[in-house]
Amino acid sequence: MAYIEFDKTKLINLEFMLDREIVRANRGGAFACQTIIGCNTHRQHGLFVAPQNQLDNHKHLLLSTIQETVTENNHDFNLGIQRYKDGNYYPKGHKYVRYFSTDPHPLLVYRVGGVMLQKEMIMNSKAQQLLVKYTLIEANSDVKLQIKPFLAFRNKHHLTKKNEYVNTNFKNIENGAQFQMYQVYTPLKIQFSKETQYVHNPDWYFDVEYYKDIQHGFDGLEDLFVPGSFHLEIEKGESIVMSVSIEDINTSNLVEQFDLEVNSRIPRTSFINNLRNSSQQFIQKNGDDVEILAGYPWFNRLGRDTFMSIPGLLLVNGEYKTAWQIFHTMLKEMKNGLFPAIGKNQNANYDSADTSLWFIWALQQYVLFTKENDDVWENYGEAIKSIFANYKKGINGIKVDENGLVFTYLHNKALSWMSSSINGAPVNPRYGYAVEINALWFNALGFALDMAYEFGDKDFISEWNSTFVNLRAEFKKIFWNKEKGYLCDTFFQGEKDWRVRPNMLLAASLPHSPLSSKIRHLILEKTKCELLTPRGIRTLTPNDKEYRGFYTGNALEREKAYHNGSVFPWLSAHYVEAYLNIHGVSGLSVAKKIYKDMEVLVKEQGIGTISEVFDGDPPHSSGGAMSYAVNVAEIQRMYFLIQKFEEKSKEL
Repeated sequence: MAYIEFDKTKLINLEFMLDREIVRANRGGAFACQTIIGCNTHRQHGLFVAPQNQLDNHKHLLLSTIQETVTENNHDFNLGIQRYKDGNYYPKGHKYVRYFSTDPHPLLVYRVGGVMLQKEMIMNSKAQQLLVKYTLIEANSDVKLQIKPFLAFRNKHHLTKKNEYVNTNFKNIENGAQFQMYQVYTPLKIQFSKETQYVHNPDWYFDVEYYKDIQHGFDGLEDLFVPGSFHLEIEKGESIVMSVSIEDINTSNLVEQFDLEVNSRIPRTSFINNLRNSSQQFIQKNGDDVEILAGYPWFNRLGRDTFMSIPGLLLVNGEYKTAWQIFHTMLKEMKNGLFPAIGKNQNANYDSADTSLWFIWALQQYVLFTKENDDVWENYGEAIKSIFANYKKGINGIKVDENGLVFTYLHNKALSWMSSSINGAPVNPRYGYAVEINALWFNALGFALDMAYEFGDKDFISEWNSTFVNLRAEFKKIFWNKEKGYLCDTFFQGEKDWRVRPNMLLAASLPHSPLSSKIRHLILEKTKCELLTPRGIRTLTPNDKEYRGFYTGNALEREKAYHNGSVFPWLSAHYVEAYLNIHGVSGLSVAKKIYKDMEVLVKEQGIGTISEVFDGDPPHSSGGAMSYAVNVAEIQRMYFLIQKFEEKSKEL
């Protein structure tokens, strides 16, 4: 029995299948992301999406989907499914699905007439290649398989329409055909592990509908180009592997290659193993650069998310070298003590007050895991000091005040992680002193001084030690209120924002905390009473008039809800960390309960991974990107923290 599996009692429900998505990716940047039935509901869904570096820094969707037809006794059974304008589905191959699982890779079983066909999919870990394996499990007579590719050749964020510029020709290659809709693209090669007949019959399929894009207020109609179809005979017990690639490949060993890829994967036999597998899919390599993709299917690299994800994606799994490479990659784009919040190179945007502080936190975590203090200070000490120097003199709306706290203000810009905006204006500006930014600042300064003392940096100590000594009292003066029993979220122009948000958690969870254990305990109690859910932690208390309990509707409605009630799983790791630091091993039962509640997440929207965001109101349905790096990372780090305290309990 597989850890994640659905039988026909679940799969008979089309809505159930359309609400569940899978992604498979490699470190070269290629990925496949679809619903489990193969019906695309977003424009970013596609069976083969890959970088086209000769064009830009974006991923391009080359192959949207495929449709298989099984022929037995002169009867055709179309296994594909596509949604067209006004919600019309054709064909309706979902009715033939009998079984789905993901251990160790996506697997579908179809039953048509006397035929049982198994379909498996895996991404080549070392090449830009998708492998799809068909196995005929049962058959009462001869069976033929027809495969029809639907091509897009576009930026994954765009849509294509029928046009006169498309190259409708093809090129015969070994056991397959090559297609190149536009000259600027790398040719797409579709090949098989056995001889196949390709029938060229170029045609357009109009008004394919991505209904979830339409629900979000975007255009969701696309025309897809079908150049022709591949025809093969398949015998009972036989396996045929299809390769989709932009590289030259050898078709003679495709079956063996598929099996090797399967055997190289971590078995998806548990919650933590699913998270470990998912972690691998966010790491992207491009030459000497290594980056973390923020999520699938639409995110690119985000600076803040990169540093927040390094400990949970990499350090807990022993990938110290990869973490080091990512630090080096990001350091190339550091300017005036700041890292890009979004974009890179000429498209980089540096509007963030906390990304640099998360960089220091990630280095701090690296030291905790590796004990390589000297390497960190030698390689990144100057970068760390540059951050403090620039924050002190003032940069891009960020300034260290006379009281030692960080004050942020940039007109019409949100510089914190709560950065959602409408028509260019922030939903939650959070100007002035923001509680989590100053918690991160206190922690960063504490860590930097620890390193400076260890390595004898007298100048840095002389400049910053007195600030740090006074910072604890200044933090408490601005943010704490004894009568209320929790921290304000921001302080700006004499006004304190007392809306209950999770940002105060960081003041309780980080290694260097400005708060006493008593105050940290009160913060946890407030969080538990108003923000904690089985899916994570709300971004705003339900008691607030601005609270929005559902992350639904068009883009405007979702932006309003994103940081005003929606739930983020990653915040739970900071709750657990603070709880264990206060209660020690006696807090393990609470921590384990929170972790256990998260297990269902890998069986909901993003199968085998964790989605971006969840509704604040029960039943806390998922939304946003189907796979989100920070959530996957921090739930793994939560598991690591629990394991660490369990080891301590054995020593007692």
